[in-house]
Amino acid sequence: MADASIADPATESNDQGGAKECSTNPAASTPTVNKDVEGSEAAMRAAAVKRAAAEVKAAADARAAAEAKVAEARRTADARASAEAKANAEVKLMMAEAEAAERAASDAVATAAPQNSSTRPDATHGLEEHTTHRPAVVPASREPVAQHTISIPASPGAAKFMGTMSKVTGELSTLETNDVSDGLFAYAKQSKDAARANLMDFKDHILDIGVVLFSDECRENGLSRRAALRQTISGKKILKLPAAGLCALLALVFIVLFSVLHFPRKYVPIGYSYTKAKVGVSRM
Repeated sequence: MADASIADPATESNDQGGAKECSTNPAASTPTVNKDVEGSEAAMRAAAVKRAAAEVKAAADARAAAEAKVAEARRTADARASAEAKANAEVKLMMAEAEAAERAASDAVATAAPQNSSTRPDATHGLEEHTTHRPAVVPASREPVAQHTISIPASPGAAKFMGTMSKVTGELSTLETNDVSDGLFAYAKQSKDAARANLMDFKDHILDIGVVLFSDECRENGLSRRAALRQTISGKKILKLPAAGLCALLALVFIVLFSVLHFPRKYVPIGYSYTKAKVGVSRM
């Protein structure tokens, strides 16, 4: 029993050495790990290749669809152009046929008139034998009466006015739309300033009249209130109020004309280009 329990030292040393070699040498498990990594990398590459192929196919399909749409639009445009050309040709043909029919009708009327005139004497030959001969009455030829126009020379004032108007017309024809709109805007400013100045003058004059009415300065100067009012009131300054209203009205007219010329010239081309671009995109 004692001998069975005692192990061989050589065997124990060999077992310990094998365990040490298994524990200290990881090279035995390295090939398996490398194979797993290579398999995962190959799967990832295959998936990437499949995705790239799918993207390329989708791009090719989209390009083919776009080309098909462009071809369809071209065929539609060609069909529309051919239909318009056919319609124009039919209209021209109908017009030519109508003109030919009208000419044929006029020629028929022209040829029928001499035949009717030549057959009348034969039809009335029997009647002429039983009637007395009457001389033919020849109508008097009507000669055109010459019309004489009386030319009245223009007076010097009229000639001067006509020359001035022709010069003004020539100068106005050289103006452009920008010049006209700028001039109208300047006139609107001037009319507004004139209306404001006239209104201020009228207001100052009304204040002077109020001071004369409600103060005692006239009594201190030995004048009656009526006499002081006569000296203070000015007809020209009273007329400043309607003049201010007229200038304001002119300013309104000038600013309306300026708006009619300026804003369409500025914004209509922008709207036209935007609409044209939208229509082109919708057709595509």
